Amino acid sequence: SGDTQIITASTGSLQVWDIEQQKVIYSFIVDNMLRACAVTPDGLTVLAGDEKGQIYFFRKHEGLSDTCLNHSLTTTNVPVSDAG
Repeated sequence: SGDTQIITASTGSLQVWDIEQQKVIYSFIVDNMLRACAVTPDGLTVLAGDEKGQIYFFRKHEGLSDTCLNHSLTTTNVPVSDAG
């Protein structure tokens, strides 16, 4: 697999593109504007935070989006580390 690029929009959509193959690998849409995103070091999970404070997990092989955390402030950063 080649390089990937994450694209988000104010409509709440997120797409992960394979740049080499010029196609969407996976995507999802949430109800609120996304403000931050990150990819786990293994490249299998995308985390995205929205303006309402929800954090979403999208697992590449499972093809689903889960809300895993909800707080009252806008999400501005989604840090990930090799330690999990």
